This record gives sequence, structure tokens and C-alpha cells, in this order.
Amino acid sequence: MFFVLFGWFYSGQILATTEISWIIEKDTTWNTEHSPYIVTSDLLINENVILTIEPGVIVKFQRGAGVTRYQILNRGKIIAKGNPSNKIIFTSNETTPIRGDWKNIESEDQGVIDFDYVEIHYPSYGILSYNDLTLTNSLITNCGVGVYIAGSVYINNNIIKYCSSGINISGEVEDSKITHNTIRDIAEQENIYNPYQAAIVFDRTSVNEEVELLEISNNNIYSNSTALKFTYTSSMEQIVVYNNNIFDNYLYSVRLDESISSEGLNISNNWWGTIDRSLIDNSVYDGNDDFHINTVKYEPVLSEFVINTPAIEYVAPSIPIIDDFESPTTRSAMSISGKKDYTTSIWINGVMAYDERLGNSWSYYISSLAIDENKFEITSKDKSGNESDPLVITIERKLPTCTLNDYSCNNWNECSIIEEQTRTCTKISECEGGESIPETSQKCTYMVDVCTSWKYADWGTCSEDGRQTRSIFSSFPEGCVGGSPVLIQECISNMSCSQDIWNCSEWNPCQENNTQTRQCVLTQDCSNISFASPTTNQTCTYNNIVSDSNSNTDKNTDTKTSNQSIQKDLNSEKENSSQNTDDALVKRLKGTILLKVESHGEAYYINPENKKGYYLGRPGDAFNIMRKLGLGATHEFITSYTVYPDHVSGKILLDVEKNGEAYYIYPKDKKAYYLGRPSDAFDIMRKLGLGITNNDIRKIDVGNL
Repeated sequence: MFFVLFGWFYSGQILATTEISWIIEKDTTWNTEHSPYIVTSDLLINENVILTIEPGVIVKFQRGAGVTRYQILNRGKIIAKGNPSNKIIFTSNETTPIRGDWKNIESEDQGVIDFDYVEIHYPSYGILSYNDLTLTNSLITNCGVGVYIAGSVYINNNIIKYCSSGINISGEVEDSKITHNTIRDIAEQENIYNPYQAAIVFDRTSVNEEVELLEISNNNIYSNSTALKFTYTSSMEQIVVYNNNIFDNYLYSVRLDESISSEGLNISNNWWGTIDRSLIDNSVYDGNDDFHINTVKYEPVLSEFVINTPAIEYVAPSIPIIDDFESPTTRSAMSISGKKDYTTSIWINGVMAYDERLGNSWSYYISSLAIDENKFEITSKDKSGNESDPLVITIERKLPTCTLNDYSCNNWNECSIIEEQTRTCTKISECEGGESIPETSQKCTYMVDVCTSWKYADWGTCSEDGRQTRSIFSSFPEGCVGGSPVLIQECISNMSCSQDIWNCSEWNPCQENNTQTRQCVLTQDCSNISFASPTTNQTCTYNNIVSDSNSNTDKNTDTKTSNQSIQKDLNSEKENSSQNTDDALVKRLKGTILLKVESHGEAYYINPENKKGYYLGRPGDAFNIMRKLGLGATHEFITSYTVYPDHVSGKILLDVEKNGEAYYIYPKDKKAYYLGRPSDAFDIMRKLGLGITNNDIRKIDVGNL
């Protein structure tokens, strides 16, 4: 054996840490003077060699590199007898120990182990024995398998807990007893419902020896995934299981596997935590669940807890550990997680939150967090109802800062007459503050609809000239302008007519044949009386000497007379009115065609240049006036737009690069309307006209050409 001693003097005594490895070839005693003993490699106890370990000694196993784990291999005898106040401890040498830090204490065929008041922590296998084993008054915890036996054993008054398997029985077993032990919280680390881990496993997979006698009695077997598991076992009649308290196991109290050769496993006279046979049946997996295997005989059952057993460990689980979580947070829900004891459930604020008992991890989804502080009291419970002290956490929730995405807005309302449109916006998310708030009003361009239908007053009385008029009560759509209302129609007058009325132009200049002519138009025809028409030619004295100025005057006589006739109606309206010009009205109506709705529908054009009104009269007159007030434009400019710029709105454009075609730019839609022939121009002007009252027409200055 190789020893390395590290120590110091104290009161004449050496206190040391002893590293041990390799082989013990002669009888050896480990004492507290050299404790703790650090196993730094596999350690062999040779045949016929006795290792004696005194009370209070601590043996630690160093974890090997990678997957290497160290063990004590016994071919001789190990005697480790502590006492209640000075137990012998086998454990990990790691600062943060975990299950499987070291391998095991293994006794081969000729090896003997005699342990009393021993504690074994964090091995893969606590004790692996193929020969005689005595284990009493000891603790095995946090292991893979507590005890693996294939020989004669006496296991009495021990506690085995927090392992994947408690006691695994394999090979020849004779005259053996497993009594007065507590085996609890045995389950696979990652899956509490794995049926192949159990408190006691009878596994004879690789051997053919018979069980000569095995007594399992007066044990407390509880809070495990499975209590008793039998697999590939013969000589089952030699297994005696009685006076045990078998209860509160998660999956099965008893499980039989395939290839059970002996019929009738008898597990009678045990306390199953209940006398309800249906509950007991549900906890037993046998031929009632799989016809390939035999059934378990558990009758009769004990009706109460067996007293002659160890005291039940009512040990409160550890306080749960929680992983880091976000607080304060703006989230309305979140997950929390952490660590817990194996075989415990998690309770939050008195309600079970996580019931996956096996494993040391837990998680919980908090579906709703209130604004401000949320307090949670987290505990863990075992199946017996033992509860840990609470872990209290606080999660603070704050509202996030509002953004535009936190609002839902309606569509914009129609543009109002004050050129503004509005909408409503509603907050749809929980948030507060923020600088980005949706606009609820904005500027817009007010577009007046053209009237498409009207409600009229009744037709007026038919006048002597065979016409009657009516006025408009309302128009559609609301607030519209323009359109083509029918305000005048022909009629047959019942009034008596006294004479025809003619409208004659001035006499033309005297011609060389000493005659001159004029034109006369019948404006009122009395059908009940015959009248002679006025003369349209007469004799005159021709004067051949005409100055240039007189010639020009004569040449322009027709135009002047026509212009005077065209404007007489508007002049008359203006002269008979004492009202001043309304600049605001004129500004609003510039470039439009106005129709006198209270008279005979006479049409007027408001020139946008000088803001004066020009009477359009007959088709030819209207055509000439529009062309004379036109604005010259290039062909490219006229053909470049479908919607024209504001500066030509309401004007007449003349294509100076073509044939002088005229286009009226309608202020409402800023589109061009081709004026064409006189009758076409007159129709377009009237169709695009806007109704106006006699009172308003008097507020517009009269224009003269």
C-alpha cells in the first residue's frame, strides 16, 4: 500500500490527511489520527488481509479524470464498526459532490464485509457483495444502487434513500434476512415512473442458483417509484415477504416481469396503506395486467400499520431553489424554474404547480402577472405530505412604454369644409407614457361634390313668352354644388297676347345701292293675333367718303352691338342693386360658371383674372366670349396633364400651336373640357354650372368686352 501523510503536531499527537492507493497486503487499521483517508486510485485488499476501520474515521474518494471512478476491491475482510456518536463515513472528496463521484466498495467471492454504524454517500454502487455481508444501523444515500448482493446477507435497521435502486438481489442467496430497514425515495433520477428501478429488486438474469431462503420482514418501504420488483426469478416459494409496511409508492407496490418460472408468489400479511382491494390491485402488476406472467397472492392483508418497524422518517424536504428570473418585467406572463429534492412536488401559494416528482428540476408557467408586485410562496412536498419551509419571491411587473403599435385607429373621416379631417384612436395594449401617440386630426383638401339630383318646388305660371320656371328645395349629395338642374321649360301660355315682340339689331352701314339692312328676331309670338314683321331693309344715302376711323367704327358696329346686348342683363341687375361687390364671394366663385336659378337659368362666367362676371347669352355669344377671355398655352402644356395645376384652374386655355382649340379647366376636378363648336361649348358650360341666387349675382362686378 502506498501512503502519503500530511500532518501537523497538536498536543504531542499528529493530525494528518492520508492519501491511499494501490494494494493493502497486510492487516491494517485506519484510525482517526490519520483521518480523513483520501482514495486517489483503485484500492485492493488482498486475500486473507483484514482492514479494520475505527469509529469516527472518514474515507473520501477522489473523482478520477473523465469517466474514471475509484473503488475499494475486497478479497479479504473489511471490518468497519462505528457507534451512534462516531460513525464511519465513506463519501466524495469533491467540493460539490454528486451521485457517482466514486465507484463502490466491492467484495469478491471470498471477501467479507461487516459494517455497523456506517454512512455511504455519493457512490455509483454503495456495496457490491458476492459473498457474506453484514450491514446494520447504517445509512446509504445519493447513489445509483444502494446494495447489490449475490450471497448470504444480513441487512438490518438501515436507511437507504435517494438512490436509483435500493437493494438488488442477484445470484445465490441463502439464509438471508432483510429486516427492520427503511427504504424510501428510490427512483430513477430522470423518470419517477421507470418501472425497472425499485426499493428491492429480485434480478436473476445471469445466474441459475436457487434462492434457498430469503426473509424480508418488518421493513418500511414507501415513497418509491416501485417497492418490490421480481424479474427472471425462480424458487419464489423460498422468498418470504411479510409484516412490511408498503405504501405511498408512486407506480407499483409489486411488479412481476416476464419469465417468472415459479407459480404463486406469496406476499401476504403486509400493510399496503389501505385495505381497499381495488387500490391494492391497481398497485400490483402481475398476470391480471399481462397474461404472460403469474399472479401475486397478497391475501390476507394487514388491516393496520405494522408497529415493529423503524420509525417513519418525517423529514421535511429541502427548500426549493429557483433559477434567475426577470424582475422587474413588462411581460404579463412568464415561466420560472429551479431545483428541488427528488420525489417531491412543487406547490406555489398553496396549490400544486409541478407534480413530476422524480428528478431535481421543476418549472412552472405563471399565466398572469398583475401590475406592481406579485408574491409567490414556493414549497416542496413529499408523498407523505411533509412540506419544506417556503421560498418567497417577488416579481414586479411594470407597464411598457406605449408605442404607435399599442393603438388601433379608425379610418379618417371625410374632409370637412374647414379642410380638416379627424379619426378616433383607442389604446389596445397595457402600456403607459410614451412620446409616440397617433394623430387624430390632419389637414386635407375639401372637395365639393357635384349635385346629381334635386328636390324642386312646383313649376311657376307659364309666362307670355311660353316659359315657366321653378326653384330648388334641396340637392343631393348634401353640400353639393353645380350639376344640371332643370329650372326652365317651355309651356303654352293662357295669357292674352296684345302684340308680337321683336328684337332687332342696329342698321348696317349704307351700301352703294343706297340700301341698308338689319336682323330681327321674334321673341314673343302672339298666335291669336297676326302682326306684320318689322322691316329689315330700307333706303339710305350712300356716302363714298369714309375716314379710316369711321371705317373701323362701322366694321366693329356688329361686335359692339352684340357685346352690349350680351351684357345688358347683368348690367341691369347691377344697376338696380345698391349692394357692393362681395370680394370673398367672388374669390370663392372665380373661374366658375353661374346659373341664375331664380330667373331663367341665364349663364355667367366669372373670369379668374379680373374676377368679373360675363353673360354668356346665346351659344355663339358664349363661344366668342370664352375664346376672347382665353389664355394661350403650348400644345405640350395642354397635353401634359390630366389634372391641371392650381394656377390655371377656372381658365380657358387656347392651344396656340395647333388650331386654337379651347379647353375649359373646371375648378372642381381641375380637368380640361374641350369647348369645340359653339353649341358644344354652350352645353358644357351649362352642365358644369353652379346655381346662384339673384341676390348673390348682384354682388359680382360686371365685365365688358
